[in-house]
Amino acid sequence: MMKGSFTVEIALIFPVVFLIVLTLLQCGLFFTYHVYSRCLAEQSVMLCIDQRKEGVEAEEAVQVAQAYLGEKLRRLPLQVETCSVVQENSFLQETYTATMEAKARMLISFTCQWTVKQTWMEPVLFRNRVDYLWEKGQQYGGEES
Repeated sequence: MMKGSFTVEIALIFPVVFLIVLTLLQCGLFFTYHVYSRCLAEQSVMLCIDQRKEGVEAEEAVQVAQAYLGEKLRRLPLQVETCSVVQENSFLQETYTATMEAKARMLISFTCQWTVKQTWMEPVLFRNRVDYLWEKGQQYGGEES
């Protein structure tokens, strides 16, 4: 065995092993932040739905959820580029969507994007609309016979 061959092997292997360990740590942190921020989005959407169940107006529920999400995301080491909670109405339901795009502040720059969407249907509105559809169906169905 030649003198110094062990030193050369260590000089070549150590940086590779160090980069692999560092990459694994960075990926673990990124996925932790990604999962945590996604859970925050789900909680903000559920907050909207809970507010609506308590009788709060949709715009106010969205503002409360937006404030909650913004406050919690400030604690993460993420550079948040866009963050929003949006409410959409359709015929029988309301849909709440939380979206975010952020960059992780780590050695390697990661970008994470997510969208969480949940729907809520107010029982009274559903019953009224279904009754209305039933009446119209009976009205048109009765004319054909």
